[in-house]
Amino acid sequence: MALDWGTTMIKSQQIIGLAIISIGDGRELGTVRDVVVNPDRGCLEYLMVEDDTWYLGAQILPFEKLRGLGEHAVTIESDEALQRLTELPEVLALFQRNIKINGTKVLTKRGRLLGMVDEYLIDETTGKITGSIIRPLQEGRHIPVIPAESVVTYGRDVLIVNDELDAVPSTTERPILPEPSSKQDEKEAYDQPLFIPFRPLHMDSQITEPMAKGEYADPVNPNDSEVRDNEESKAQERVPLFGEQQHKFFIGKIVTKTITNNLGDVLAEAGSVITEELIGRIKQAGKYLELIMNVRE
Repeated sequence: MALDWGTTMIKSQQIIGLAIISIGDGRELGTVRDVVVNPDRGCLEYLMVEDDTWYLGAQILPFEKLRGLGEHAVTIESDEALQRLTELPEVLALFQRNIKINGTKVLTKRGRLLGMVDEYLIDETTGKITGSIIRPLQEGRHIPVIPAESVVTYGRDVLIVNDELDAVPSTTERPILPEPSSKQDEKEAYDQPLFIPFRPLHMDSQITEPMAKGEYADPVNPNDSEVRDNEESKAQERVPLFGEQQHKFFIGKIVTKTITNNLGDVLAEAGSVITEELIGRIKQAGKYLELIMNVRE
């Protein structure tokens, strides 16, 4: 199976940090803090928004409301496209499934581990996931891009793929590359090495030693490993501040629903007053979004 080379694609990490621009009045409404994937549909369904109105609750942007998704910005008609997370309880289910794709193991239906997802590609127009870039498990195997058609399940911990991928000794597909400016650029880009070393997944006996940072080429953009590191570093810097500000807004409010962990243990009784300690306990159990959607003054 081959990818549609006529489709304009973008990597998931390239979306995070983009400015969100209102076409109607030319305002910058915030930035993309994270992406939310619907694993059943195999698509990007929402963008998490970071803006100056954090004290009113988290905002999300449905992908269907986008007018454009470009290299430098996300465009929408107006701020009416933004919605408060607290107003959309059905979205909570997607958050609770916690499907990130990046960093998940790639396993065939027969149980053979092929590698780990390094990135995934999104159709800029439809939001559909078109392929996943992996780091192979075995040195010498070249399966840099797994087409979406070969994916059986997008899971929280594992990406399940068809068994046919295990039989592929090396790639014959053209790698996904930035648009070349000339025939010579196209030849040089195509000649970039495709092998991406696999980093340990707590399976030391099965995995080869990874190469030093910077020694492998990204099949989407051979020179952007440093850019990706910088983007991830900036994203990590933004999250604690945003979370701290949001925490302050909820401290002192009342929990309207009893919240339990996955084992049924009570984390917060209905009527409890939210404190720093309670927020810490809730976050540790992965129930923070459920908490902020069930509070009152």
